[in-house]
Amino acid sequence: MTQSDIPPFQACTGNKDGTRPAGSDSDDKLIAILSIFLNTLPMGASIEYIQSYVQMKLPGVGEARILEVLSSYPRVFKQEIFVIGARNIILKKWQCIALSDN
Repeated sequence: MTQSDIPPFQACTGNKDGTRPAGSDSDDKLIAILSIFLNTLPMGASIEYIQSYVQMKLPGVGEARILEVLSSYPRVFKQEIFVIGARNIILKKWQCIALSDN
């Protein structure tokens, strides 16, 4: 079985050998919160918006930790970068792609 054969949520809940990575209990809770929140926002959300939501659910979890988790699971989360308007404003949004058809 290759990594691409493992469903996204199975891939984020354990290692290939069935063991759990260190710190996985807090990761599991954060991944669940991020997934639920981002699934309600199909167009994605900025890291600031995500952090404000996570702070309500998990006080003390900062932006750096959220970005670390989002970046660690590319089969579950992805970042889209948009350039808007004549002033070339850059907008970065995170999306949950685990349940998408792509």
